[in-house]
Amino acid sequence: MKKSWYLIFLALPIIALSIFLLNPKSSSNGEGKKAMDFTLSDVEGNKFTLSQFNGNVVILNFFATWCKFCRMEIPHLVELYNQYKDKGLTVISISVDRNPHEVLKPFIQSYSINFPVLIGEENVVNEYFGGNQGIPFNVVIDKNGYIRKTYVGVREKSVFENDLKELSEEK
Repeated sequence: MKKSWYLIFLALPIIALSIFLLNPKSSSNGEGKKAMDFTLSDVEGNKFTLSQFNGNVVILNFFATWCKFCRMEIPHLVELYNQYKDKGLTVISISVDRNPHEVLKPFIQSYSINFPVLIGEENVVNEYFGGNQGIPFNVVIDKNGYIRKTYVGVREKSVFENDLKELSEEK
């Protein structure tokens, strides 16, 4: 009898953790909450706010120029943006590079990025990504400004296309 209680006691945390990890709606990244508005600048000094894109589905892409997986994902985001920008999609990349003024211009040119690439500030990075995630880190925000999906690691274009189709149909 003692052994069975002991095994149950050991198994409960494992079961709870498995349910948490396998439940796609559970998130420590704020899924379901209102996205925090922010104002950030690009390397030219132009200011952008998240709220200026209200009414669009927004993909916030946290990345660094030195990150191999980020560099793999950027072409997918460029294609996606080019294909859906006139259908209500906005892509905003936020650099977490330590020396953004030195590395972003050549990176933007090299990847033909035609959506805003902004310089991350600590408060924005911490709000969305908490410093405990890997990059690339993507936050999908619906037309009403709510965080709907978060992704750690590189994703194919089709993942974002599916999100866009789902969220575009919502009121």
